[in-house]
Amino acid sequence: MALFHRLSGFNDDGTDHTDDPTISSHQFAAGIREVIRGNVTRAQLETTWGLDPTDLDAIVAKFQSITNADADVQTLLRQLFVSAVEDWAMLAEQQIGITTQAIWDARVSGY
Repeated sequence: MALFHRLSGFNDDGTDHTDDPTISSHQFAAGIREVIRGNVTRAQLETTWGLDPTDLDAIVAKFQSITNADADVQTLLRQLFVSAVEDWAMLAEQQIGITTQAIWDARVSGY
């Protein structure tokens, strides 16, 4: 199941997504931050949350594309991206502005 549906708890048509348990926005952000810190692996998140390995590809690719010659600035910019992902997940949970997989994908790719 698409990560968006697991985070929002809704299908693209606005109906409740009941196939799999939802992942809270805060749990998701905490998991991503722990991967960044090296305390857990991406595979552990995928297994724990029952995600397809491709579910995190767009987020990981965007995160890795954020670079800066100054390592401190790069770290800050990457943390801001993770914070934005958490914001989008919170909005998706409430069906505010991010109501479909396509909108979610556009937010991630357009960051």
